[in-house]
Order: sequence, then structure tokens, then C-alpha cells
Amino acid sequence: MRIRQMDVRDIPQVMVIEEATFSDPWLPEAFLAEIEGPVSHAVVLEGAEGIVGYATFRTVVDEGHLMNIAVAPERRGERWGRRLLSFVIEVCRSHGALYLYLEVRPSNVAARAMYEQAGFAEQGTRRRYYRDGEDALLMVLFLENEEA
Repeated sequence: MRIRQMDVRDIPQVMVIEEATFSDPWLPEAFLAEIEGPVSHAVVLEGAEGIVGYATFRTVVDEGHLMNIAVAPERRGERWGRRLLSFVIEVCRSHGALYLYLEVRPSNVAARAMYEQAGFAEQGTRRRYYRDGEDALLMVLFLENEEA
């Protein structure tokens, strides 16, 4: 398995995972915007069978923001999400981010556990954040930047 930059040609495979994972999936145009954005990063986790996961995130000045991360349902439980998350953390660190934040549904127990194991802590709640009215938990990881 390798992590590489997402390309526009990857969007159809990414959408299969996105639609299998989220009740309110992103549109293909959202992934295109992340691929092309000046502060955006979009990566895929690719194996012999194709794309098995992806992450999109942004780095602006001293902060990182994890926008989206997912692994194909049939490959969950194999620690690929943790590998993607570790990659995101390292890229944010290398761009000088002092912290990385994300929003996650309280009902997404597996994702919350992964984030907590990586050192993220709950910092607040964004009320009615999702289209269906569910709140989002705001989680933050403070990064030790070796250059600071």
C-alpha cells in the first residue's frame, strides 16, 4: 500500500468509498476543489486492487484541518485509517501546523476512538453541524513542531 496525491482520475473510485461511508456524502466537485485548492491536500491510499482509502485536509499558517477521511468498508479494521491519519499529521507538522482539528459525528464511535488513540481531545461542539441536524464534536490534536 502506498499513499500518493489524489488525481482527478481517482474521483470515481473515491466516490464509491465516500458513498458507502457517509450518509451525506461529498459531491465529486468537492473533491475536485480539494485537489485544486492552494491550501488543500488530497491523498489516496492505493493497493494492487485500487484505492482503498483517502484523506483531504488543509494547512493554513499554523493550523491543520482534517476535512474528510475514509477507508473502504471491506478494508476497515486493518489500521489503514490510522496510517492515513498518521500521514496527515506528519504533513501538517511539516507545514508548520501547531494543531490539527476536525469535526466528527458523536455517533461515529469507530472514528472517535481512532482520533482519541492518536491523541485528539474533544474541544467543543458545533450544534446542528450536519444536514440531518446532528451535532459535530470538535476535536483537536496539539502538534509538537520540531522547528518551533
